[in-house]
Amino acid sequence: SEWLFHNSRGERLNQTTINRVFKLCCPKGYDITPHTLRHFYAINAVSSGIFTIPEIANQMGHSSIKTTMRYMNPNLEEIRRKVEML
Repeated sequence: SEWLFHNSRGERLNQTTINRVFKLCCPKGYDITPHTLRHFYAINAVSSGIFTIPEIANQMGHSSIKTTMRYMNPNLEEIRRKVEML
C-alpha cells in the first residue's frame, strides 16, 4: 500500500481513526500522535547532520521549506531537559 496507515483492503485510514489507535496504544500520560512523530523525525533528522532541511522538506512532502521550519522548534519538554543539563 502507498499509505503508512491503511486498512486490510489497503485503503487509507482517516486522521480520526489513526489518532484513536495511537491513543489506545500509548501508555497513560503520553500524548503521542502521528503529528508528534513528524516533529520527532524532523528535529532528529536535522540534529543528526545527515539530512539537510531541503532534504527533510522533500521527505515530509512539504512544498515550502517554511513549512518544515515550523517543525524545527524544540518543544517545551526538550528545552526543560537542556536547561537541566546546564
